[in-house]
Amino acid sequence: MTWFANWPAADLEQRVKTYRERQSEYHLLRGLQNGDLKLKGKTFSFRDQQCSARDVNRLFTQVDKELDAELQAFHRLDRQVFLAHWSLARHLDHATGQGNSGELDLLERYRFHMALQGLLQGMLGEQARLQTVLDLLSRNSPLQEADFNEVKNALHEIHQTLTCNLEDSKKFRTPSLTNVPAGSSLYALIVDRGDTTLPALSGTSITGEWLGKLMSRLDGVLSRLKRLHFKSLGSLLACQEKMVSAWKATADEKGEQVPASIATAGEAENHS
Repeated sequence: MTWFANWPAADLEQRVKTYRERQSEYHLLRGLQNGDLKLKGKTFSFRDQQCSARDVNRLFTQVDKELDAELQAFHRLDRQVFLAHWSLARHLDHATGQGNSGELDLLERYRFHMALQGLLQGMLGEQARLQTVLDLLSRNSPLQEADFNEVKNALHEIHQTLTCNLEDSKKFRTPSLTNVPAGSSLYALIVDRGDTTLPALSGTSITGEWLGKLMSRLDGVLSRLKRLHFKSLGSLLACQEKMVSAWKATADEKGEQVPASIATAGEAENHS
């Protein structure tokens, strides 16, 4: 019995659905905790039960732990999927006499996708942080000196993170993607196209123009990152499906079985 015979797992769709539900619960409870959301009455419905404001902290801790556990489980699954397809790529390269071209292509795609995913997650975090700052500014005008300095520091850090991430993106070149030739610069694909030159925040004031440019730059980079992440994921899945189909065709001709073993992480590192 091979690993691929049971992939994808029958419960995968339900696991993904449950994880998204937990995320929605997390945002609801976080909003109730920090005051962004208000109860319309004395209670709210949570998993078919009526809960009150006194339950929010307990429920948030519970959901946070559940999300962590489910995220770790998905990380383990991602690892298995990679190792299984990497092992298949090695078998396919050997069977077809193509050297290690398939293996190297798969590794390149995974490396790029992981870098892209980390960059996207970081920028989404900075976007959420910026929104928190903007909400604070909209509710408090004028700011006390201590609050102003806190806001200014947060904006400086958001700007610095965006600048550093764009600089880091110059190190990466893409594999071949839909309408994106192999070897394209990641930086060139996500950097601002328009005139959004944005110096570091300085002085004792925060202008609306500077805030607008920061929002525009961050939103623009994120929009392009999301599109590229979607293309990268689609190309990676297509690559995996192509390998499985090619191996099945080769195995049918030779009367072989699809390899049942999954390589170890150490093997992958040694061949990377």
